[in-house]
Amino acid sequence: YAGLNMLSGACASAAEAFGSIENASVLSRSLIRALAAFDDGNYEAATDKVYQLLVAVQAENGPYKEIPEEERQSWIRDLHWILISCLYETGSVHAALDLCKQFITRPENDMYLLGWFNYGKLQLQLGHLDGAKAVCERIRLKEKEGVNIDFLIVLEGLCAFAESKFDRAFSLFKSFMEKSESFQQCRREVQLSYKMLLWTKNRVPMMIQIYNNMAVCSLHCCRIEEAIALLENAIQLFPYQAIHHVLVFNLCTLY
Repeated sequence: YAGLNMLSGACASAAEAFGSIENASVLSRSLIRALAAFDDGNYEAATDKVYQLLVAVQAENGPYKEIPEEERQSWIRDLHWILISCLYETGSVHAALDLCKQFITRPENDMYLLGWFNYGKLQLQLGHLDGAKAVCERIRLKEKEGVNIDFLIVLEGLCAFAESKFDRAFSLFKSFMEKSESFQQCRREVQLSYKMLLWTKNRVPMMIQIYNNMAVCSLHCCRIEEAIALLENAIQLFPYQAIHHVLVFNLCTLY
């Protein structure tokens, strides 16, 4: 968590997190060691450590049986997503997809729309456009239950992009960006990079992905000046997060 805060530019939160490590629980310290292995690029070791932690936390009579049930379920959910990210980084994308599906199809996780969002993104990573569209429909049904489904806009935009429908993709990404900018937390990339996205070594904060995707759409539609303006605007609004090799490379190429 401390590392995520640092990478997201939330230095104060990172300092607070590092300061509490000394008094952290055994489980927290074990997770920190696993994340350290991940950040060092040792994804296999990180996968093993996170898997062992997940098994231990899930065991009814395991070493962490004294943890309150609500807290234990929170740990299980977070460990699941970190394990999925570890599998993804080791190249086991199909395994990551299978684990993601197992998690979100459990009755207690049916309303966890961020999980469905990530599942749809993994489908697209493997070229399963129809699978991603089916996820969109699944999320759409939740709108009738009063659930906020703003994340669906991004997934629909990615599907349109995959179909080379660049004008529609641009419109969807722009719609999400306009909605998101009304919330202050979108300028604090911790929530968007950790809770919404799979945690990957070369992770890009969500809003930077949106700006970059919009620029690529503009480029495909022969609107080069607009593409440049979008990337420049991203750097002005999110200077720390936007100085990422993907966005910088694209901007330099356009120049």
